[in-house]
Amino acid sequence: MGRRRMRHRERRGMMPPTPDRLRSGVPVVESMHRLTVSLARMVPPTRRRVEVPSDLTLAGLHEVIQVLFDWDGDHLYEFVVSRRRYADPSYLDACEDDDVPLAEVAGRAGKVISYTYDLGACWEHRIVVEAVEPALAGARYPRCVAGAGPHPAEYDGDRPRRLDLDALNQQLVKLPLQRKAPASAPAQVAATPQVRALAADARQACLLQDLVRLARWTASPRAVTPTGVLKKHEVAGALQTLGLPAPPAGFHSARHLPRLDACWRLAEDLGLLDISSKDAVPGPGLAALDDDSQTLELWTSLWELAAVDGRVLIYDGRAVGHRWVTPPLLWALWRAEVPMSAAALDPSARPGPDHVGFVAWVLDQLVAVGGVQRLPDGRYQLTPLGRHGHLAVLDHDPRGSAWR
Repeated sequence: MGRRRMRHRERRGMMPPTPDRLRSGVPVVESMHRLTVSLARMVPPTRRRVEVPSDLTLAGLHEVIQVLFDWDGDHLYEFVVSRRRYADPSYLDACEDDDVPLAEVAGRAGKVISYTYDLGACWEHRIVVEAVEPALAGARYPRCVAGAGPHPAEYDGDRPRRLDLDALNQQLVKLPLQRKAPASAPAQVAATPQVRALAADARQACLLQDLVRLARWTASPRAVTPTGVLKKHEVAGALQTLGLPAPPAGFHSARHLPRLDACWRLAEDLGLLDISSKDAVPGPGLAALDDDSQTLELWTSLWELAAVDGRVLIYDGRAVGHRWVTPPLLWALWRAEVPMSAAALDPSARPGPDHVGFVAWVLDQLVAVGGVQRLPDGRYQLTPLGRHGHLAVLDHDPRGSAWR
């Protein structure tokens, strides 16, 4: 290893070991993940098959991949699992902390992880979980069991270097493993009367009910493409589950059906679906519905994704998905002491009928999320759930919001 890689590890806190990263010179491994790590767009094809402890963190997997491809280790990186981004938070604060074990984010065969090293040059790796099995007695992990293609030339002037599995494994065995037990399910605690009431409202929210039905529909595993899109022969059943019309004749992909695609991705992001490169099954998020506090947290995440980020907005057959659409309206409803009409909420200086109609349509979509109520006279107001969501998402920063 070059000196630059060693300096990088010192910055990551790998020397000396820290108590929050579980490490040992000769670790006891109960379960292992077999991974195939492939470099994108490489000629000849370049990949490594490696076995690692299932409780290896993504931060630890980063160190393993650095050895597998003989990277310099002096650049930023990020992982993406089901569109959730993970990285070292001291460098990329927009990502979640990569101090999370493989078993928690990719706990079954078929799960796919994207790993990008050097965010300027963008060396893209595709990681596929081939198997999750009991560790072999006496085996040392991590270990590379197969490989193809040379070590790539990282910099101009470098030359590709021949792969030597024995030398590679000698380096891997010296790695200080960064391991962490998967998070246990949160303990159920007695909810306050207010939380119980809000959770009851959350369970009645139409969109959450749709997503739960979609997740339970996958109790019989449903086939997906390698990118996690529902396969065509499964689409009719998903649409029927959601109460949506049958697909048009000649449609090409579930991704081209905006309402189905929006629900599919929301359910995945909320943990209601667990999607691999082969199939989709119910996710761990369904268990949240058994607890009032967790149900409210689940709905709050849905409110942020669907309402504040606008991912529930499908207009004229297309996803709107712009964060600037809904927050100004939600702030206006929050400040209002009485219900408001769409015309009164329209931020335009001279709102026309088309624009007012669009505002009313946006607010009607938020009714399905459960945060907005439409009164019989056509005016709108935030529900108790919506006021909770506003405080939790838009008004949680004491410095204020750009949408005030």
